[in-house]
Amino acid sequence: MVKVPTGSDGEKSVSSVTKLATPVIVVTGIALLSGCQQGSDFFSFGDSPTLDAKSTPTRSSSLVTNADPVDPPVVNSPTTVENGFTETGVTWGGEEPKPLNPSRAALIGLYGEITPQAMYAADQGQGESNISQVSFSTEGGCFNPDVNQDGTKLIFASTQHRPTADIYWKRPGSRPHTQLTRDPANDIMPVFSPDDQHFAFASDRSGNWDIYLMPITGGPAVQLTRDSDDELHPTFSSDGKYLAYCKLGSRSGRWEIWVQDLQNSTTPRFLEYGLFPQWSPDVTSNKILFQQSRQRGSRFHSVWTFDFADGEAWNKTEIVSAENAAIINPSWSPDGRRIVFATEVNPDRQVAGKPAQSDLWVINLDGTELISLTNGQFANFEPVWAADGSIYFVSNRSGLDNIWAKAAGSLPEHYNTTTEAGLVTVTPDQTDTNDAP
Repeated sequence: MVKVPTGSDGEKSVSSVTKLATPVIVVTGIALLSGCQQGSDFFSFGDSPTLDAKSTPTRSSSLVTNADPVDPPVVNSPTTVENGFTETGVTWGGEEPKPLNPSRAALIGLYGEITPQAMYAADQGQGESNISQVSFSTEGGCFNPDVNQDGTKLIFASTQHRPTADIYWKRPGSRPHTQLTRDPANDIMPVFSPDDQHFAFASDRSGNWDIYLMPITGGPAVQLTRDSDDELHPTFSSDGKYLAYCKLGSRSGRWEIWVQDLQNSTTPRFLEYGLFPQWSPDVTSNKILFQQSRQRGSRFHSVWTFDFADGEAWNKTEIVSAENAAIINPSWSPDGRRIVFATEVNPDRQVAGKPAQSDLWVINLDGTELISLTNGQFANFEPVWAADGSIYFVSNRSGLDNIWAKAAGSLPEHYNTTTEAGLVTVTPDQTDTNDAP
């Protein structure tokens, strides 16, 4: 097993982003990690790959919105941001790791916290004309959606039939769904293989969270990880040869991203600190998308990518971050050119593992053309982009967590950007969001 030292040897450090005194969201895009120096207290690579020192900061984008999580975006001028940010590691909710009790149902929070399962209720909401309900759980909830490459199958986890979660799949647009797993333990975070023949998922059936592989037609599940650490959120490379996942390192106490060669029985390799990785669907771009805390012990996460080459992580790049909000649940567009994500304002104020309110956004991979998809009415999170352009996501707008879809064609092709310095300026009358009740 690859060792991940936690000392200062081989550490990288980066510059700091401009801090604002007022509580506003400032989304900053594309800050490439570059240079190498000793002294960072938290950002330790250890045996992880050396990042490309030739990479330099490029463009940034900026969005200022009202700090009130239930208000729509408000106009402000672009905020100047330095080429850099403060990187101090990854958190899993600001708590010390907890041993799992296999007899208790547990779900994974949006910041990697492992907490007792708890579904929350919300006020009944009305569906919008371009947003439709996809799952219809009246008890428990449905969550962790994924769509296969041609968009004909939706797979998800649900507690609709019992307190512990199982995996189901269905055809988008139809009500019937098929149960794939029936183990008494929790089975969550399913993801389709590129050939649509298998799906990987996380389960605590062995006493802690491990990664499993199972045929989409049903059959025995094959356990892929077997150590005592918790492994979650599997993702396949576009060619199906590799599987990446996040792991709560017992030595580092932080979430780490690891990769396993599915064609050769080699030891999994540590790639980077981070949470909820997702491999790009673009076969020409071997990038992995993930979220990472801006400061250890904080829920203020931002969204990053790195290139996977020669079994290592290179060119770590920050795509979007926010001054007073967590940027979470990043997911690729089918062509790998855009990213959809969720935001939660003031996440450290939330006690439960799920937000009371959160919104969805889309941004280009280069940090330009920011688009608001929802606007402060409900908790909207875990988005995933289908081949036809629809975006599936989890929302509590029906009173419980269920899966919803924003219709294909409801996203504007362009979104009022200025090309100078790559800045994005948003004003109220230009906010293209069809999520008002």
